[in-house]
Amino acid sequence: MDSPDQIINKLNTYTDKFYSVLDDFSNSYINYKMYPEYNEHSNIYANNKAIIESLQADVFIATNDVQQNIDTLNGLIDDLNAKINAEKTKNTDLKSKLSQITSSGNGSDLLIGESTDLYKMQRFSNIALAIGIFLILLILFKVYSIPKQPQPQFAV
Repeated sequence: MDSPDQIINKLNTYTDKFYSVLDDFSNSYINYKMYPEYNEHSNIYANNKAIIESLQADVFIATNDVQQNIDTLNGLIDDLNAKINAEKTKNTDLKSKLSQITSSGNGSDLLIGESTDLYKMQRFSNIALAIGIFLILLILFKVYSIPKQPQPQFAV
């Protein structure tokens, strides 16, 4: 793939050659038509015509090179567009995940607060239940315990 500067230099060279060859061709064409019997004029005319056709072929090749460069660049641009679109899709997914994480962070603060409140209420009910069980056991032991009989005292 030729660089744009190289292609421009080639085309400028072809342009310079074309104008000098065109002047020679014009003179040889006039001489060829005015004096068709001279072989020298027909040879010069044929030579100048071949040079112009050669320049035309060179310009055609340069044009094909430019078209190939354009096609290559279009392919590269298509690949880059596909990659950009894939990255945009990834970016959108990552943004949504980030918003979910941020929302989850705020939501987790609420859940931690609620869990702390539930823990405190459960701790209070467990302490109250333990005190209640202790009191009930104490009462049961008082009620169902065998009373002590007083021991007789002997006088001495």
